[in-house]
Amino acid sequence: MQPTVSLAQRKGVVTLIFVLPLFFFLIFQRLPLFTNFSDESFLPELLQYYTSTLAGLLGVIIALLTRHGLGLSQNGRSVLLTFGFLALASLLLVSSVGIPYLLLTNMLHPAFVWSLLLSLPAGSLYFAAAGVRWTAVAEKRLITWRWPLFGLNGLVFLAYLGFVSHYTEPFAQMLKRGSLLLLGMTMLVSGLLLWAAWRSDQFSRLRNNSADRNLAVTFILLAQAELCLIFGISGSATWVLFHLLLLAALLVTLLPLLRHAIQYQREKRQRSDLIQLIVHDLKSPLTIVISGLDLLHRGGLGEVTPKQAHLLTNLEHCSDEVLGLVNDMLDVERLEEGVMPLHKSMTDLAPVLREQIAELQILADKHQQQLQLFLPETLPPVMVDPILIRRVIHNLLANALKLTPDQGEIEVRATVEGGQLQVSVADSGPGIPVADRQRIFEKFAQLDTKTRRGKGLGLTFCKMAVEAHGGLLTVEDSPLGGALFRLALPLEGAIQPTNPQPSFYRLIWGK
Repeated sequence: MQPTVSLAQRKGVVTLIFVLPLFFFLIFQRLPLFTNFSDESFLPELLQYYTSTLAGLLGVIIALLTRHGLGLSQNGRSVLLTFGFLALASLLLVSSVGIPYLLLTNMLHPAFVWSLLLSLPAGSLYFAAAGVRWTAVAEKRLITWRWPLFGLNGLVFLAYLGFVSHYTEPFAQMLKRGSLLLLGMTMLVSGLLLWAAWRSDQFSRLRNNSADRNLAVTFILLAQAELCLIFGISGSATWVLFHLLLLAALLVTLLPLLRHAIQYQREKRQRSDLIQLIVHDLKSPLTIVISGLDLLHRGGLGEVTPKQAHLLTNLEHCSDEVLGLVNDMLDVERLEEGVMPLHKSMTDLAPVLREQIAELQILADKHQQQLQLFLPETLPPVMVDPILIRRVIHNLLANALKLTPDQGEIEVRATVEGGQLQVSVADSGPGIPVADRQRIFEKFAQLDTKTRRGKGLGLTFCKMAVEAHGGLLTVEDSPLGGALFRLALPLEGAIQPTNPQPSFYRLIWGK
């Protein structure tokens, strides 16, 4: 699929993608040779059946591969793209099942025609929503409610089938060819798909992701397929062009998705094997080294000079960093697999914050950095695993100290807002670009900037540990000029979001 990717990067290819299908559409409409198939020919029905079935199955496969194939973590964009391809595939499969005299006879033929007409509009709504830049809170809720949303989509789909089965005539007039509603819907759908294509192209530039670039081409082809479907002549060569554009659009996305999904699984397996190797082969000897350094530092093998003590302190610090990385690797794997035990208890975070500030104050003084803690008079306790949350706070503070220049500032604040205890760590370092604020939490992610580097696991561990407690970890601009990491944990008795749950959630679960 590499040739397709390289072509998509060349100047003028987008213009050809726009122009060529429209050119063939006009030719097929005007030349008598392509005007109509024979009235007695069974080819239009066969073509509709096989292409709709194949396109529906391809859509289901794409929906299953969207997240890993696009190299995305579980985020709002991957959820909406999955819903979009599922909606498109479902309606296409319904339209193929109802082709008269192929699988079923005496079926309500208009209902299956409408399923074909509504397949691209349904998918375009989700594709356009996937291009929206969601806030961290909205994206968190979307991920949390993805299964209720999936159930809601199923209910809407069943309701649609029931509606078109009982209200044939009114619906037929609404979607009659040439009606203003159908023409307006076509223009809207084409616009949404083109906007989704533009946004996918922007995502591909930010992440240098070829799958996103091919997704942009897919949306352009789907927009043209919509025009051919509505303005083409049923049974003519323009009808054939619609099916060709539909299949081409899905294949352009599917092939790179398959390659990326296979590559993702291979890399995931290799990283897992590497992590197990590191954990088992490094942790034990590293622990022995740290114990030996501690024994030397305490004078267990003889008197230690100040110069030797300074060297041993640095060695212990570096060894602790390596051990922390090993522990992060192990815990990230456990959190991903859902087997990380959480030993929760009611914990007062004020002593934890003071302890971490005191522990890292020496490092801040070494670089003449101002490390300040702002606490209210009282902080309510939270139900957390104190060891995990202590490590999260330590990682965030150590990361801020490392990236803040000499004589810089780091501010740590704890507040209570909206039924949550929030801890923010703000620094005066280089900051994090908006485009990288999602990727920075991914495993082994490295920013392009030379000033913000990391091991690629510390922030991943922090985010997954906080989410395991039902909390949220986000990053934003700091008033000090750098980055601000905000840790939000639910308070006891206010674990549910402050905003009321949507009505569809109560409708499905009765809660």
